[in-house]
Amino acid sequence: MLSIPHATENSQGHCDCYSRSGAITHDLSCVFSQPVIGVPLDNLLDKLRYERDKAEFEQDRPMMASVILLGHALSCVSEVEMDECVASGWEAVLKLYRESKNRIVIHLAGIAANIAETGINTGESMMNDSYATIAMDIIKNESGYVLLLEGYLHYSNFDILPLDRQLGRAVYGCLMWIIRSLGFGIMANDLIDFSYCLEDEQDGYQNCRYAQPELSNAELVQWALEKDIFPFNEMGDDANYLAERFGYLESLNNNSIENTFGNALEMEEIRAWVIRCRLESRDTLYSNPWLKFIRRTVTIWKAWQNQDNPDNRQVFEIGDCNLDMGHVIGLGFDWEEDLVEDLFQDIGQSGETPGVFADLSPNTVDGIAKALTDTAKAKGLIRLAEIISLQH
Repeated sequence: MLSIPHATENSQGHCDCYSRSGAITHDLSCVFSQPVIGVPLDNLLDKLRYERDKAEFEQDRPMMASVILLGHALSCVSEVEMDECVASGWEAVLKLYRESKNRIVIHLAGIAANIAETGINTGESMMNDSYATIAMDIIKNESGYVLLLEGYLHYSNFDILPLDRQLGRAVYGCLMWIIRSLGFGIMANDLIDFSYCLEDEQDGYQNCRYAQPELSNAELVQWALEKDIFPFNEMGDDANYLAERFGYLESLNNNSIENTFGNALEMEEIRAWVIRCRLESRDTLYSNPWLKFIRRTVTIWKAWQNQDNPDNRQVFEIGDCNLDMGHVIGLGFDWEEDLVEDLFQDIGQSGETPGVFADLSPNTVDGIAKALTDTAKAKGLIRLAEIISLQH
């Protein structure tokens, strides 16, 4: 039992501030000694914790039930555990709720890590990195409880341009499926739609180039300013800056995803191509590390198709800044980095955090569990691609 001893006569003598000067010592223990209470603290602290936990349970009982059910939907919590905690009373329910929160995070991180480590000799676990860029929280609002997913800004820059064209197209198709179907991330190319006036600049440059194909970019700038061509007539008269901008627009137009890879391959086409590679014994291509990423994506795609409701993204609603905007995927074009930098700068200046949210209740936990699982799989596949890109 934790208790504070009463002061003794000796201790009182040492603390006598009015003793004779000849008796003054350097013993300052009385200045920092514990307060004299003489009351056992263990029982008091236990009682405070008990009252605090009981108040938490009474206030957030529906939320705790939903979290436990979410853990069950994710196979983190068994029915036996739920039955036992209900029979044991509110303290057992509170304990299982707290354990469920930790289990859910660990479970999702494990899904991502297992995918990321598939066929890759990393030498160390990817658990800490595979799901670190997403945080999960539960908040209370006027209508009930909300599960919130928030992401941190991350740029996955894959240089797949030097790859064999068919291999590059397959990697691109897999990345597009991850974004469209598993519902996580955004292509750098899609940021053009979010860039202020960039589409107008592209159209303006194409019109200028079509009208004056023989001119250099520096000469074309002078011509555009003389002809008062929109939007360049609203961008100032700094010819050097506009010439650099024209060079960027030229790269953007000539080195587009469509010109390089064509339309994104569907997963059925990618699967058929992988089978052909194996049957034709194309050893050099089939042993390429990127085939590990493609085969793993095909495997997850086949399982995803067999779900009762494969598209689970509708359970989440978008806030001021979509979660996808926090994770941009590049393919190696020199114009992508500027788009990503502008986006991340805008998000940082706005003070927004990329995220999505969903109403949390017993009726929504099944859909949320599937959506969280898909997000974890997407994170794992993108992480696998990052590992391959870094190692090769």
